[in-house]
Amino acid sequence: MAKEDPLSKKVRSSLSKRLSEVPSLKGKLDTTELPIARGAFVGSLIERDPDGVQTVEELKAAGYTVFEWDGR
Repeated sequence: MAKEDPLSKKVRSSLSKRLSEVPSLKGKLDTTELPIARGAFVGSLIERDPDGVQTVEELKAAGYTVFEWDGR
């Protein structure tokens, strides 16, 4: 039995109405200039300020919270 293409189904009118009312932002973004890796955007630090580096203790004093994480 052939599988039905899930994209071939008709969209419910309530969903299409909500999606047609989604606001959009107009801007000048040239996506060809974005850095990419395997099809995904990669943020990169352009310039590093050596005086802007803070220790964990300084960040805690500024109100940041440290969460223990085992990497999983």
